Amino acid sequence: MLQLWELCANEGYVLFENKALKASEKGILTSDKLQEFFQDIISESYTSQVESQLDLISHGEKDYQELFGSFWEKFEPRVEEAFEKMVEVAIEKMGTKCPRCDNDLVYRFGKYGKFIGCSTFPKCRYISSLNPFNLGFCPQCIEGEKVIKVNRRNQKFIACRNYPECDFVESYEQSKDETEKTTLE
Repeated sequence: MLQLWELCANEGYVLFENKALKASEKGILTSDKLQEFFQDIISESYTSQVESQLDLISHGEKDYQELFGSFWEKFEPRVEEAFEKMVEVAIEKMGTKCPRCDNDLVYRFGKYGKFIGCSTFPKCRYISSLNPFNLGFCPQCIEGEKVIKVNRRNQKFIACRNYPECDFVESYEQSKDETEKTTLE
């Protein structure tokens, strides 16, 4: 079973930076929306109150069905209200066209943070990172980007982001040398 932090990371709500969890843009936006509609439930005082009531249930002094029934009775209409009133966040267009299908490129969020993707996803699966050190597209599958990876011996190498579907690999040093030659010419 996944831990809560792993689930949040897998869904893109948090990122790992310098051995610490940091809220992603998606996580911050989600938290803001939850605060807007469920402010009294997402609070330390409410959590403390629920923990006290759960203690009473564990000691047999309170009926759990009564507690959960009264909670759900108040919670369900608020969820429905949130679904009705919550404004969907508009997808931010990048201002350029997809090189594959000529539709708009947009900013998207994934478990590794913000990236660029085609607005017609899943019909067109073009994606690109916001990495300033973009290494270009994979020459083998043409769909994935080349990315820097590190093996078990802590050696850098270039591989396709679409691994294991694409098994393209290239020496990091060879790629670095070619980049330097291109910039010198």
